[in-house]
Amino acid sequence: MKKRRLDIALVSLTGLTVLSVLGSSLGTLAWYAYSTKVTVSYQGTAVAKTEQLQIGLKWDRSTTDSVASDFHTHYGTERYETIGEDDYVFMPAGSGFSNEALNEYLRLHGRATSKLPPITTNVYDGQSATGTTALTKLYQSPTYSHENVNQEASSSYYVELPFIFRVLNGEQKMVQNADIWLTDVHAEATVSEASSVNVAKALRVYCHKYNTDTDAEGSATALGAVDHFLLNPADTDESGKGSTYVAGLLDLDKDGYYDYNLSTHKEYIYGVKGETLPATTTFTADTLADINSTNPGENAPLTTFYAKHKKDVTGYTSYTVSGSGGDTDTRGVQKYVNFSGVKPTQNASTGLWEGGRPFAHTSNHASGAYARCDLKVFLEGWDHAIIDQLLESGGQGAAFNLGLQFEINQVQS
Repeated sequence: MKKRRLDIALVSLTGLTVLSVLGSSLGTLAWYAYSTKVTVSYQGTAVAKTEQLQIGLKWDRSTTDSVASDFHTHYGTERYETIGEDDYVFMPAGSGFSNEALNEYLRLHGRATSKLPPITTNVYDGQSATGTTALTKLYQSPTYSHENVNQEASSSYYVELPFIFRVLNGEQKMVQNADIWLTDVHAEATVSEASSVNVAKALRVYCHKYNTDTDAEGSATALGAVDHFLLNPADTDESGKGSTYVAGLLDLDKDGYYDYNLSTHKEYIYGVKGETLPATTTFTADTLADINSTNPGENAPLTTFYAKHKKDVTGYTSYTVSGSGGDTDTRGVQKYVNFSGVKPTQNASTGLWEGGRPFAHTSNHASGAYARCDLKVFLEGWDHAIIDQLLESGGQGAAFNLGLQFEINQVQS
């Protein structure tokens, strides 16, 4: 039995330019803003032949009817309809949104189209399917001398695509309890002229899969997450998961030294929120230290994450504190899964996909068997790939591509 595929390719974010705002009147970003000329594109593949998978996007009611009508006219959306408490625009079955359509959708809804500055989740357990809190907010980067990050990132700092799916049988009726899997993922970045850093490693995709079964009318209104997780598409760890520390020493003013309080001469640990801090020491000489475990190699240049402790400053030689249970790292962690952690397996007898961690699942209501999944795509600034070298020596940043391929099992009439 054949499967049917749907490619969502977030491709060709090219012309990536790093913009330093250090010292600006608007404040200092810990990381750096990315400016892009080409935004998100979406393409359908095998579904064009079978017409078994239909995709739509949630539409913001704050826009006028004329705006929605213009969108329909220009981009060929089949429907502008209300489902439950939300409005959606659908493409015809088997068709996808063009990159122009998605770009316009993102612009109308105040999402990233031309700039993608690094932001952060702060602490997040994005591995477990249960017992975690949905990622409702993303946060701006820390600024020089301000240790805690509590300001919510602007919605224009990330891509957000609230997708809705319908799986159709040969009679064009909606199929209940159908899974939609991620069966391939690809993330890559060109190497900048000034640095060999792979920006693709900082890409994150947050998936919030909704539960639509609890509404008797088959509403696709957000009724709570049946599953949610953070995907690092460039990570290849065989365990299927990984993590990023979201706190630590930083050199935000690019003077070659980890930042410290000019009055107390004590180093800042950015991102720490009430944790027990490790013991300090006063440095008797300038001391180069890889406290963030960036593994820079011999004669590596200094970066945001790799710098020196300054002479006569009181600071930290590690992030651990000792206790009865042994040494404990004081920093918060962002946990994520990679493709190995979500991909399904193919049944050797039937050829069907099974298991894994589906991105969406149609409800059990025959009159409204919808599947809803919101995706947020952003750059995680605490990833060591986001460093100031992208700007130096004439470097223009790095273009990166992200491709996500969804598939369903073939539906029988």
